[in-house]
Amino acid sequence: MIQKIERKPLFIIFGLIMAAAILGYLSFPGKIIIPVQYGNLYKLPLIDGCYQILKSAYIDKPGCYTVQEDLFLEKSNDYLAWIKSDNVSINLNGKTVMGPGENSIQSGVYIEGGNDIAISNGIIDGFMFGIRGAADAQGNPLKAVSVANVTISNSSLIGIQLAADKVRILDSKIVRLEHKTSKHNYVLDIQLTSPECYYSGVVVYEKMGSNVIDPLIILPTDCKVKN
Repeated sequence: MIQKIERKPLFIIFGLIMAAAILGYLSFPGKIIIPVQYGNLYKLPLIDGCYQILKSAYIDKPGCYTVQEDLFLEKSNDYLAWIKSDNVSINLNGKTVMGPGENSIQSGVYIEGGNDIAISNGIIDGFMFGIRGAADAQGNPLKAVSVANVTISNSSLIGIQLAADKVRILDSKIVRLEHKTSKHNYVLDIQLTSPECYYSGVVVYEKMGSNVIDPLIILPTDCKVKN
């Protein structure tokens, strides 16, 4: 008796081979992970429970976010993060985020309302504002924000400007714009508006590597200041 052998179409065989190859590739520990898009935010899979920021990120979900490599954002309207959510932490992870310099019309980090926002551990360079935050368009206040161990450099207008119910600025540096331009006049290092303010370990430099200078700051009269 002759058994009839069913021949599978070539495209099915090819598909099975490709599927096997892909599975083998994904099981290899040195694989390259392709970023996935989340709204306007490109993120890689979680690392230590945090999402990676790879480009300008609109953050509208709570969680922790991290920068795993130095970033250069060259368009005038680029920003590192636009935050519109509660309970967001961004760990710059010792990396440098460089903006477009004098062409910037954005903040390195902009916080639109929300509560319990934390920015830490890295350098934000070359934006109109380094970090800026206030109430959202509907008037919902920015409730609590902290900035710790962050260097803000070469902002063309203001280094840090925050209006919130509670603000903490800790162990951070401001490096003023090295090359003055006709496009923007540098105004302030730091401007805080808050009924509960804590400001400690902040130093200002005229330029990178120079001596510490007197800061151009506006703080609430009852802000707790510790040098």
